[in-house]
Amino acid sequence: MKLPPGLLSLAMRHDGVLTAADFRAFGLNRAAVHRMVAAGELIGVARGVHRLAAHPLTARTRLRTTVLRVGMQPVLSGVCAAWWWGLVDRHPPVITLTMPSGTRRKRVPGTRIRYRELDTDDVTVHSGLSITALPLAVLEAGVEQGIEIVDRALLRRRVSEQQLVDAYRRRRGRRDAATMGTIVTLIGAGGRSYAERIAIDIFTSHGITGWVAGHPAPPYEIDFAFPVHRVAVEIDGMAHHSDAEAFQRDRRRGNDLSAAGWNVLHFTYNDLLFRPDYVVERIQRALAAADVVEGIA
Repeated sequence: MKLPPGLLSLAMRHDGVLTAADFRAFGLNRAAVHRMVAAGELIGVARGVHRLAAHPLTARTRLRTTVLRVGMQPVLSGVCAAWWWGLVDRHPPVITLTMPSGTRRKRVPGTRIRYRELDTDDVTVHSGLSITALPLAVLEAGVEQGIEIVDRALLRRRVSEQQLVDAYRRRRGRRDAATMGTIVTLIGAGGRSYAERIAIDIFTSHGITGWVAGHPAPPYEIDFAFPVHRVAVEIDGMAHHSDAEAFQRDRRRGNDLSAAGWNVLHFTYNDLLFRPDYVVERIQRALAAADVVEGIA
């Protein structure tokens, strides 16, 4: 027995996966499905979930079948949602799903279920799965894996800054909202000054001294300079705020400072926000190396 053309087309759009509801919509009862399983045309994945035997077992197929095994329309979230939207190249090892507060489902291996409420504007259907809308997916992925994901989405014009601000406002006061707020601030027009405040907080909390903000090095001004050690700390801005001319200007600036005897360290917003220990370690190492070379210690 062969699948009706319309059902086969649906299966191909849904990564080779079909549900009991799909079969019923095309007039196929349980007995017909069992016959196709017996004939080797279908493979049972979970109760009410089958995949085409001839369809390759792709990462999308695995994710879709795992989500369907949970049942009750869970919402694909976080980095998994960003991957489903095509913003992340690597499939996350654990699938994050969101379900309404007060509901409980048996945990399916390979999943992480979060029980929380989502605004209706933050949920949509993409390729047949319930998923967080793109702006929230971008912010959640930024919280989980770093602000570069947010920058990439903006650079590709997949989302706008205003859409991200609106998504954050709908989550304000809830879990992860504080980090989302920091990300939203950094991507805005005042992001550089905010990033510099974060850098100062890192220096202060780790006892790093001897730095000067906005140190003149004509014709430039160094973000943070350690004049005695000739160490320059530069905070790189967001790529979506840049262009080819700005990129070339930054490279020339770095080369000129190096030629003038500065040891230039570049840090991203992501370093400041998610890897402060790395920032501290690199600066301390550069200062220590300068001590040895100059005999300061």
